[in-house]
Amino acid sequence: MPNFLTTFLLLVISLTIIIVGIGEFVCHGQDVDMDSQYLDEDGDHIYYDRSLIEKKLFRRRFPHITDIRSFSRLFRGE
Repeated sequence: MPNFLTTFLLLVISLTIIIVGIGEFVCHGQDVDMDSQYLDEDGDHIYYDRSLIEKKLFRRRFPHITDIRSFSRLFRGE
């Protein structure tokens, strides 16, 4: 019984290695930059950095107002 289990595990591991190797060989030649379509002109990621982008746009529109939305201002009570 232990021989069968060892053989089965070796077979599963070797098949996994073969499948991963074939996948790497097939996908290796493709340089796909999926993330570049989500970057704005400042290089900020438009999905993850949405609040940062909104703050930058607000600063561009109203340069005379400083520190309008910040985490520290929330606790200062202003």
